[in-house]
This record gives sequence, C-alpha cells and structure tokens, in this order.
Amino acid sequence: MKRQQNVYDLVGLADPKHVHYAKVNAILKKHHEDRAKESGLNERSAKWVELKDAEEKSFYSELVKVYINRSLKESILLIYSGIIYFIQLNDTTKVASLLVQPFSLLDDLNRVIFSETYDKFLALKLRDMRKTSGNRDHLVFELKDRELFADFVMEYAEDEEDEILFEANEEFSMIVNSSPVWFSFADVERCKK
Repeated sequence: MKRQQNVYDLVGLADPKHVHYAKVNAILKKHHEDRAKESGLNERSAKWVELKDAEEKSFYSELVKVYINRSLKESILLIYSGIIYFIQLNDTTKVASLLVQPFSLLDDLNRVIFSETYDKFLALKLRDMRKTSGNRDHLVFELKDRELFADFVMEYAEDEEDEILFEANEEFSMIVNSSPVWFSFADVERCKK
C-alpha cells in the first residue's frame, strides 16, 4: 500500500529535539486533557501518548499557509488521533497557539475541496463554525503535497470504517463573518503575489 511507503511527519515532530516539539506537545496534551474532562473520562481510559511515542505513521504534520482575511499565516498542520490542529508559531514571541479550535477529521469535517488548477491548495468545509470562533465555515490552506494529505486522511477514515468526501471545485460559496462570499482558489494565488 502507498501509505506504508510514505512519511507523514513532514515537520519532524516525532523527534523530541525538534525546535517546536515541546510547544506543540504542550498544546496537544492540554487539548487531550480538556477533552477527557469534558467527556468525563478518567486519566486511565484516556491515555495520553506523546508524539515521540506515537506509532509510526500514526500522525500527519506539515508546514502550511492558511488563508485568513486575505493574508497567509504560516502554521503547522497536525492530524493526530483523528483531530486536526492548526498551530501558529509566532517567531517574535516564540509562542505557539491554536489558529482555530481543533476539530475532528470525521465528525466536524463536511468535505475537502480541491482545485484541479492549483494543486497546492485545499479547503476544508466545516460543519460547525464555532471551531473557527464563528467567523468562517471553510479553512483554506496551501500545502506541499496534496496527494500525501489525501492518502493519510482517506486511510484514516477507512481504518475507522468511515469516509471523507473530496470535491473538485475552483470556485465556491463560503461564509465569512456571517456573510456568504464567493471564493476562488485564484484568490489565494493573487494573495501570494
């Protein structure tokens, strides 16, 4: 299978010596603890596994550029235990923070929209706008290897006996700040220039 040959940790977060490892791991651990408290799970049944101890090829990481408010924000995209994180790193303050609330790959993601013209862009359509503080229902980002991302999420969904919907579309409607707007992947390309 293709997945067996691929390396999904493009950032190198399996290495505890990575410059961002401690910051990213702290965010993951806090989110895990918050989810355990919300669901009433005790610590034993909701065991936390650090990235360095995670099974090989069990998570996906990549440096991406997220398109928000007509600008591109560099972030780490991390998919771990079925949860998608966009972690923004502030080079000035050296602080890592969540760009949007983490969301479930299978429960919160409505579909993945891709462009046939621009092969580095994806849009994730969310079911719940509260994950983005209520101001948008899509997350648009630029990544290095769209096929690698698709391979990982489709394999994860298959393992969970679920599926991820992929849709080819160059232009589509999205909600931004409670208003519908027309979006084109060409907008991201223009922003880069």
